[in-house]
Amino acid sequence: MFARLLLALALVVAPPAANAWAGPKAEKPEKQCPHALAEFDRISRDLDQAPTCSAALELFSACSVGAYSDVRIGGTVLARCERDFLTRLGKAQKRHYQAEQKRCEREFGRREGSMYRSAEVFCLAQVAAKYAGRFAKAAGATKR
Repeated sequence: MFARLLLALALVVAPPAANAWAGPKAEKPEKQCPHALAEFDRISRDLDQAPTCSAALELFSACSVGAYSDVRIGGTVLARCERDFLTRLGKAQKRHYQAEQKRCEREFGRREGSMYRSAEVFCLAQVAAKYAGRFAKAAGATKR
């Protein structure tokens, strides 16, 4: 009897949680690819013309399918991101960048299957985006 009274009191005092069983909500909704996934030329053009490397990487993520076709558009992302920093790397920085690229190649290059080619090019694009972000922050810091 006392337990029922305590339970009833807890239900009255505690506000009901809306969608308590819905699970965690995504921070941002997934971005949709603005083109049909077979429109490689349009996707590549948009990736090349992306305002920033991170925007190109986000679009690549939205338009990738996890197969060999991602290699083509991933190469465009890589070129877009490297435009932001590659010519400004010193010798030591270039060696570190190449070492990180080789890590991607070691991790996925030995495996067979198109999904591993996709994962490899995605890894390479993420490394390039990391370096582009570092140089963008450094450029922003020197402008202030």
